[in-house]
Formats: sequence, structure tokens, C-alpha cells
Amino acid sequence: MRASRRVPIAVLAILAAGASATAARATAAGRAATAAPTSRAAPTAPARGAAPARAAARPRVIPPERGRIAGRTYGGWSAVWWREAFTLPAGQNPLTESGPANCGLGDGRVRFLFGTFTTAEQPSGNVVGIAHRRCVIPAGSLLFLPSINGECSTAEGTAGTAAALRACAKGQEDPVDPARLELTVDGVPLTTHRAVSPIFTFRLPRHSVIGKPPQRARASADGYWAMLAPLAPRAKPHVLVFGGSVSSPDGSFTFTTKVTYRITVVPR
Repeated sequence: MRASRRVPIAVLAILAAGASATAARATAAGRAATAAPTSRAAPTAPARGAAPARAAARPRVIPPERGRIAGRTYGGWSAVWWREAFTLPAGQNPLTESGPANCGLGDGRVRFLFGTFTTAEQPSGNVVGIAHRRCVIPAGSLLFLPSINGECSTAEGTAGTAAALRACAKGQEDPVDPARLELTVDGVPLTTHRAVSPIFTFRLPRHSVIGKPPQRARASADGYWAMLAPLAPRAKPHVLVFGGSVSSPDGSFTFTTKVTYRITVVPR
């Protein structure tokens, strides 16, 4: 493995490989992408007919058992998240951001927060991915984010059948121990929930964040997610921290990711 290697949030494909040299070749097995215009921001207004979202007095996660949230299930939102994650080329991609961040990606009143593809190998051989970001969002926004997630696509060599794509994505997430995942909002610990996406398609742009040429592909995603209820407007930023750790099957190294967002919520 090389320092500053861009990899999926969980580097789950690396962990499946279990060795540094193999891991470098395996990173492609755990990402997805899609093409879209080079700049896109989510609308700030709630969808027509949707009830206004109220800010939670205390940070909380809306559980997947609620069913459709703002029009989609957790699995449905995860598919949209992966498409958005690869909408922009590498140089403008939210997965590579540090400092000021694009918190406008999403759909309707749901905004997406992203992990990081930028990692470094420590002297111990363990791999870490850390990012610190800040942004401003309007009051009433729901925030959808992962702790650890992964996906498989035909663009990265997985067979195109639904069964093969689902099995590949599931194999990435099965080794994850939920006890090693993290999500806190203003110091309050919260829980992420495992969700599987439907089969979805995407179209890669030029200079994609996964280094693959433009193409149309099919994919399946699996991972641990949270849909955060709207945060209260205030001048002081809310601090969100999410990520987790997962070990390689042979125990030779551990991947740890930790992303911190400082988000200022302003009245509409």
C-alpha cells in the first residue's frame, strides 16, 4: 500500500485482499460511480406535499424501521448517495475534500455527508483515512451519512448479475463489527444501521474518483448508515464525527476511518 491512496470509506476490498500488494489491486472491487454534470447542488426546499422537518431538541437518528423517509428507504438513499459520490471528477469530488465542503449534494431536504478516499499507511502497516470538513446547511435539512460502507460494480470487474453484485457487496460488509463503528453529534453517541441498496446503474465521468474510464455500469451497495433528524439552527457549529475500524481477515492490519464535519445550521 502507498500513502495517500484513495480508497472506499471502509477499504473493504482491501481487507478482503488481506495483504498490501494485493490490497492495492483490490481497491477497485469496493467502489461505485456515476456520471452527472460537473456541478450540482441539492434543492433546499422540501419536496411538494412533504411536512416541514422540525429540528430535534437532541441529536437523533431516524431509524430505517420508519420505512420511507423523505420518499426513500435507507437502501434507496444509499443508492442515490453512491451515485452522488461519483457525480464529480476526482478533483472536485466530496470524497477527497478537506476544509470547506460541499454539503449541497443530495435530494430535496436530504443532504449527504461523505467519508474519505484519501488514506495513509502507518509504520505499523495499519491504514487510516481522516478528514476534517466544514459547511453551512439550511434549517430543516436531514443528513444521510455512512459509518462504514462499500459497493461492487461492473465498472470494477464484478459480474453484472444481480446475485453476483449483491453477494460481492454483502461480502464486504459481513466482517464489520457494529461495535467498532462510530457516530457522535455534539458528543452524543448515536447508532448507524445496516442497509442494502437495490441494484442501480451509474455512468462514470471523465477523470473519475476511482480512476476508471467513462462507462455505464450496474452496482449494488451495502453498509451502515444513519439518517439524522434536522439539527437546531445556531451560530455555533454542530460537530459530527463518524467512521469506524475493520480488520483484515488474517489480522495483519486494520483500517480506521474518521471524518469530522463542523456544520453551521442557518434559518431558511
